[in-house]
Amino acid sequence: PATGATAMARGSGRTFMGVADSYRRVVIAFDVADSVRRKATRAGIPLERVRDEAVALIERLDDRSAFALIQFVRRYETFSPELTPATASARAGAIEWLHKSFRGDGRSGSGWATGEPDGIELLLQVALAMEPEVIVIISDGDFQRSVGRGSQDVPWTVIEEQVARWQLQHRRRVRIHFIGIEMEPAHADAARRFTQRFGGQLRLTGRSAAVGSR
Repeated sequence: PATGATAMARGSGRTFMGVADSYRRVVIAFDVADSVRRKATRAGIPLERVRDEAVALIERLDDRSAFALIQFVRRYETFSPELTPATASARAGAIEWLHKSFRGDGRSGSGWATGEPDGIELLLQVALAMEPEVIVIISDGDFQRSVGRGSQDVPWTVIEEQVARWQLQHRRRVRIHFIGIEMEPAHADAARRFTQRFGGQLRLTGRSAAVGSR
Protein backbone atom coordinates (compact mmCIF):
# COMPACT_ATOMS: atom_id res chain seq x y z
CA PRO A 1 0.00 0.00 0.00
CA ALA A 2 1.03 3.59 -0.56
CA THR A 3 2.47 5.36 2.45
CA GLY A 4 1.74 8.94 3.40
CA ALA A 5 5.09 9.95 1.95
CA THR A 6 4.42 8.46 -1.49
CA ALA A 7 0.88 9.79 -1.47
CA MET A 8 2.21 13.32 -1.08
CA ALA A 9 3.22 13.21 -4.72
CA ARG A 10 -0.40 12.85 -5.84
CA GLY A 11 -1.52 16.33 -4.91
CA SER A 12 -1.17 19.19 -2.49
CA GLY A 13 -0.15 18.00 0.95
CA ARG A 14 -1.91 18.64 4.23
CA THR A 15 -0.51 18.60 7.73
CA PHE A 16 -2.49 17.91 10.88
CA MET A 17 -0.74 17.87 14.25
CA GLY A 18 2.54 16.97 12.61
CA VAL A 19 1.18 14.27 10.30
CA ALA A 20 1.71 15.17 6.64
CA ASP A 21 -0.17 13.42 3.83
CA SER A 22 -2.09 14.17 0.64
CA TYR A 23 -5.74 13.17 0.30
CA ARG A 24 -9.20 14.21 -0.78
CA ARG A 25 -11.22 12.02 1.60
CA VAL A 26 -10.36 12.06 5.31
CA VAL A 27 -11.84 11.01 8.66
CA ILE A 28 -10.51 12.65 11.83
CA ALA A 29 -11.32 10.65 14.99
CA PHE A 30 -10.85 12.15 18.46
CA ASP A 31 -10.64 9.95 21.55
CA VAL A 32 -12.16 12.23 24.20
CA ALA A 33 -11.99 9.79 27.13
CA ASP A 34 -11.08 11.25 30.50
CA SER A 35 -7.70 9.48 30.48
CA VAL A 36 -6.86 11.14 27.16
CA ARG A 37 -8.07 14.50 28.41
CA ARG A 38 -5.82 14.30 31.48
CA LYS A 39 -2.78 13.13 29.53
CA ALA A 40 -3.27 15.77 26.85
CA THR A 41 -3.45 18.51 29.46
CA ARG A 42 -0.32 17.18 31.17
CA ALA A 43 1.49 17.08 27.81
CA GLY A 44 0.61 20.71 27.13
CA ILE A 45 -1.80 19.92 24.29
CA PRO A 46 -5.26 20.08 25.86
CA LEU A 47 -8.14 18.71 23.80
CA GLU A 48 -9.24 22.25 23.05
CA ARG A 49 -5.96 22.72 21.18
CA VAL A 50 -6.59 19.49 19.28
CA ARG A 51 -10.01 20.87 18.37
CA ASP A 52 -8.45 24.10 17.16
CA GLU A 53 -5.98 22.14 15.01
CA ALA A 54 -8.96 20.38 13.43
CA VAL A 55 -10.63 23.73 12.78
CA ALA A 56 -7.49 24.94 11.00
CA LEU A 57 -7.40 21.78 8.87
CA ILE A 58 -11.05 22.15 7.86
CA GLU A 59 -10.47 25.77 6.91
CA ARG A 60 -7.74 24.61 4.50
CA LEU A 61 -9.91 22.02 2.71
CA ASP A 62 -11.25 22.85 -0.74
CA ASP A 63 -14.50 21.96 -2.49
CA ARG A 64 -12.92 18.88 -4.09
CA SER A 65 -12.33 17.34 -0.66
CA ALA A 66 -14.66 15.41 1.64
CA PHE A 67 -14.32 14.90 5.38
CA ALA A 68 -15.85 13.43 8.51
CA LEU A 69 -15.33 14.16 12.20
CA ILE A 70 -15.90 11.57 14.94
CA GLN A 71 -15.49 11.92 18.68
CA PHE A 72 -15.56 8.73 20.72
CA VAL A 73 -15.09 7.09 24.09
CA ARG A 74 -16.97 3.77 24.12
CA ARG A 75 -19.85 5.39 22.25
CA TYR A 76 -19.35 7.87 19.45
CA GLU A 77 -20.78 10.93 17.74
CA THR A 78 -20.19 12.13 14.18
CA PHE A 79 -20.55 15.54 12.60
CA SER A 80 -22.31 13.74 9.74
CA PRO A 81 -23.09 10.04 9.11
CA GLU A 82 -20.91 9.96 5.98
CA LEU A 83 -18.15 11.89 4.31
CA THR A 84 -19.29 15.43 3.61
CA PRO A 85 -18.11 17.44 0.58
CA ALA A 86 -16.04 20.33 1.93
CA THR A 87 -18.22 23.13 0.64
CA ALA A 88 -18.05 26.50 2.35
CA SER A 89 -21.31 25.81 4.20
CA ALA A 90 -20.16 22.33 5.30
CA ARG A 91 -16.87 23.70 6.57
CA ALA A 92 -18.70 26.39 8.52
CA GLY A 93 -21.09 23.79 9.96
CA ALA A 94 -18.24 21.52 11.01
CA ILE A 95 -16.39 24.36 12.71
CA GLU A 96 -19.56 25.32 14.57
CA TRP A 97 -20.02 21.65 15.60
CA LEU A 98 -16.48 21.50 16.91
CA HIS A 99 -16.98 24.61 19.01
CA LYS A 100 -20.41 23.61 20.34
CA SER A 101 -20.36 19.80 20.53
CA PHE A 102 -16.72 18.75 20.97
CA ARG A 103 -16.39 17.15 24.40
CA GLY A 104 -13.42 18.26 26.43
CA ASP A 105 -14.75 16.96 29.76
CA GLY A 106 -13.86 13.29 29.27
CA ARG A 107 -17.45 12.04 28.96
CA SER A 108 -19.62 10.86 26.09
CA GLY A 109 -22.95 12.51 25.34
CA SER A 110 -26.26 10.92 26.26
CA GLY A 111 -27.36 10.68 22.65
CA TRP A 112 -24.18 9.17 21.23
CA ALA A 113 -24.38 6.01 19.14
CA THR A 114 -23.18 2.62 20.30
CA GLY A 115 -22.79 -0.93 19.06
CA GLU A 116 -21.19 -4.25 19.89
CA PRO A 117 -18.27 -4.26 20.24
CA ASP A 118 -17.96 -0.62 21.15
CA GLY A 119 -14.96 1.65 21.61
CA ILE A 120 -12.07 1.63 19.13
CA GLU A 121 -13.45 -1.39 17.27
CA LEU A 122 -16.76 0.33 16.61
CA LEU A 123 -15.01 3.58 15.74
CA LEU A 124 -12.86 1.91 13.08
CA GLN A 125 -15.83 0.06 11.59
CA VAL A 126 -17.74 3.33 11.26
CA ALA A 127 -14.76 5.22 9.85
CA LEU A 128 -13.82 2.53 7.31
CA ALA A 129 -17.43 2.28 6.11
CA MET A 130 -17.18 5.92 5.03
CA GLU A 131 -14.51 4.83 2.53
CA PRO A 132 -11.97 7.59 3.10
CA GLU A 133 -8.43 7.61 1.80
CA VAL A 134 -7.06 8.51 5.22
CA ILE A 135 -8.10 8.07 8.85
CA VAL A 136 -6.34 10.06 11.57
CA ILE A 137 -6.88 8.89 15.17
CA ILE A 138 -5.91 10.97 18.19
CA SER A 139 -5.70 8.86 21.37
CA ASP A 140 -3.50 7.47 24.13
CA GLY A 141 -3.80 3.99 22.60
CA ASP A 142 -5.15 2.36 25.77
CA PHE A 143 -8.42 0.86 24.54
CA GLN A 144 -11.25 -0.99 26.29
CA ARG A 145 -14.56 -2.48 25.20
CA SER A 146 -17.72 -2.96 27.26
CA VAL A 147 -18.48 -6.49 28.45
CA GLY A 148 -21.73 -6.80 30.35
CA ARG A 149 -21.52 -4.23 33.12
CA GLY A 150 -17.74 -4.26 33.05
CA SER A 151 -14.97 -3.79 30.53
CA GLN A 152 -11.91 -5.50 29.12
CA ASP A 153 -8.78 -4.35 27.34
CA VAL A 154 -8.69 -4.51 23.54
CA PRO A 155 -5.24 -5.78 22.43
CA TRP A 156 -3.61 -3.98 19.53
CA THR A 157 -3.15 -7.34 17.78
CA VAL A 158 -6.94 -7.78 17.75
CA ILE A 159 -7.45 -4.27 16.39
CA GLU A 160 -4.87 -4.87 13.66
CA GLU A 161 -6.41 -8.13 12.46
CA GLN A 162 -9.91 -6.68 12.53
CA VAL A 163 -8.86 -3.70 10.41
CA ALA A 164 -7.12 -6.01 7.93
CA ARG A 165 -10.34 -8.01 7.62
CA TRP A 166 -12.57 -4.94 7.35
CA GLN A 167 -10.30 -3.42 4.71
CA LEU A 168 -11.11 -6.38 2.46
CA GLN A 169 -14.80 -5.41 2.57
CA HIS A 170 -14.18 -1.96 1.09
CA ARG A 171 -12.85 -0.94 -2.31
CA ARG A 172 -10.47 1.69 -0.90
CA ARG A 173 -7.22 0.83 0.82
CA VAL A 174 -7.19 3.25 3.71
CA ARG A 175 -4.07 4.75 5.27
CA ILE A 176 -4.36 5.07 9.04
CA HIS A 177 -2.33 7.63 10.97
CA PHE A 178 -2.14 7.73 14.76
CA ILE A 179 -1.34 10.70 16.96
CA GLY A 180 -0.37 9.23 20.31
CA ILE A 181 -0.81 11.26 23.48
CA GLU A 182 1.41 10.18 26.38
CA MET A 183 1.41 6.57 25.17
CA GLU A 184 2.83 3.78 27.25
CA PRO A 185 5.90 2.20 25.54
CA ALA A 186 4.08 -1.07 24.73
CA HIS A 187 1.16 0.82 23.18
CA ALA A 188 3.54 3.04 21.20
CA ASP A 189 5.40 0.03 19.82
CA ALA A 190 2.09 -1.62 18.85
CA ALA A 191 0.82 1.59 17.25
CA ARG A 192 4.03 1.85 15.24
CA ARG A 193 3.53 -1.64 13.81
CA PHE A 194 -0.14 -0.88 13.17
CA THR A 195 0.46 2.34 11.25
CA GLN A 196 3.29 0.80 9.24
CA ARG A 197 1.04 -2.06 8.20
CA PHE A 198 -1.68 0.32 7.03
CA GLY A 199 0.52 2.84 5.27
CA GLY A 200 0.29 5.52 7.93
CA GLN A 201 2.47 7.46 10.33
CA LEU A 202 2.77 7.46 14.11
CA ARG A 203 3.22 10.85 15.74
CA LEU A 204 4.03 10.77 19.46
CA THR A 205 3.47 13.64 21.89
CA GLY A 206 4.26 14.21 25.54
CA ARG A 207 6.24 11.58 27.42
CA SER A 208 5.58 9.02 24.64
CA ALA A 209 7.73 11.10 22.27
CA ALA A 210 10.81 9.70 23.99
CA VAL A 211 9.73 6.23 22.88
CA GLY A 212 9.63 7.36 19.28
CA SER A 213 13.22 8.61 19.43
CA ARG A 214 14.64 5.21 20.31
